[in-house]
Amino acid sequence: MVIFSTFVSANNYTPQEEADLGWKFWQEKKWKESAKWDLKAAEHGNMYGQKRTGLHFQRGLGVQKDYIEAVHWHRLAAKQGDWYSMMNLGIIYKTGGYGVQKDLKKALAWLLKSKKVCKDKQELKNIKTLIKSIE
Repeated sequence: MVIFSTFVSANNYTPQEEADLGWKFWQEKKWKESAKWDLKAAEHGNMYGQKRTGLHFQRGLGVQKDYIEAVHWHRLAAKQGDWYSMMNLGIIYKTGGYGVQKDLKKALAWLLKSKKVCKDKQELKNIKTLIKSIE
């Protein structure tokens, strides 16, 4: 007999349901609600929640702009294979600011990782352009 369980948070939502709520509010541009649900999903290990929480902090959407927090959440999503978070880590390190020191070596490393896993042709062009601007 195989038994498995799905994590359900105290609010009776699974991490994917939390991320879905975050995405719903993201699309509606209700940034505070989106940030709340994405953070819950992120804290429960959901890659999409982690990526969007990184974006909330990176862009100051519903939360105060904070690159240190953005890096934290983007790294967690990147560890799960999210190319978009890898690209955003490259962008953050390329520009620096908001608590993160500019580091072109780190920027290039993250952009190269993103290039390896990205399947979107237009985004690959964007990543290649970012890489060329550093090399």
